[in-house]
Amino acid sequence: MAKTIICIATPLYAPDIGGPATHVALLEGSLPRDRFEFRVVKFSDVRHLPKILRHIVYMSKLIRAAKTAHFIYTLDPVSVGFPARIAALVLHKPFVLRVGGDYAWEQGVQRFGVDETLDEFVAHEQTSFSVRLLQSLQSYVARRAHVVIAPSNYLARIVVRWGVPESRVKVVYSQPELGGKTLLRSEARKQLNIHEDEEIILSAGRLVPWKGFEGLVDVVAKVREVRAPRLYIAGDGPGRSVLEEHIQKVDAAEYVSLLGQLSHEELSVWIAAADVVVLNTKYEGLSHFLLEAFAAHTPVITTPVGGNLELVKDGDTGLLVPHDDILALGAATTRVLTDRTFAAELAENAARSLDRFSKDKALEQLDTLFKSI
Repeated sequence: MAKTIICIATPLYAPDIGGPATHVALLEGSLPRDRFEFRVVKFSDVRHLPKILRHIVYMSKLIRAAKTAHFIYTLDPVSVGFPARIAALVLHKPFVLRVGGDYAWEQGVQRFGVDETLDEFVAHEQTSFSVRLLQSLQSYVARRAHVVIAPSNYLARIVVRWGVPESRVKVVYSQPELGGKTLLRSEARKQLNIHEDEEIILSAGRLVPWKGFEGLVDVVAKVREVRAPRLYIAGDGPGRSVLEEHIQKVDAAEYVSLLGQLSHEELSVWIAAADVVVLNTKYEGLSHFLLEAFAAHTPVITTPVGGNLELVKDGDTGLLVPHDDILALGAATTRVLTDRTFAAELAENAARSLDRFSKDKALEQLDTLFKSI
């Protein structure tokens, strides 16, 4: 049987941390090499170049790599997606797009003053020319893809709002490797040199505005009126200086620690060591962080937004609290820290729900989809 050759256009690749890097590692490590060959073209190889030049050079790399490939698989709708679309056009090859989020909205929030939620953003015409241009680019790329893969039903609905026919959007839940031995809380704390009695709240993600880390710092200040937890935040990003300033402003440096970017293995130890994972986010496609907390039997508190509603059943597999509702988040966190029986029930129910997000199921779907192109 001839191999299916796939040229992968990715914005991130190991040791980078992020959804695209995790997804490529999943494909390379799990799909059978006797039936699939992957040619990975990394955007990191051209990121040092000036903006327009880097995309031209990247496109030329894609054209060379994809000449004898069956199709191009792009993991982002703009930065690598647009060059992939042009490369596919030049080579007369199909291309598949995997969407991890709304690129135009994310850039709009970080760079162009957008303060709407993603649902509000896709429903309204934007006034910024730069944002409208990014919307047009991602819509153009998505509408011309052979198929668009979304990691949650929520993101599938967003892609349809871009003008992609629903019949060409496929949902394939994806997640990091969740198998293997679960690290016990006591073992994890021993590795991190954390005392058994210390109460640990953990959050993680890119330090960007919609993750709500500043609000989470305020939540922990509220919880400390009745208990004495410490907050640890793992991750890095453009919002680090803003977060550091907020920590200093509210005098929280004594009990809030920024861990910086951690490897997958390091983050797994912190998740196992935590008493509760809190994700005060305004947007989420499908959170790998929450899925890993489920696997580690660590209780979860998060917001009823995006793909979180596909992961968490309120009061059963976790608690759902509105974004930046400091009083409600504080009350939920205090409850989980105080009522350990309730916390254990949440964690156990969440761990049992992981069958819906099995790696084998995702790989089977991708295998079938790739062979059909």
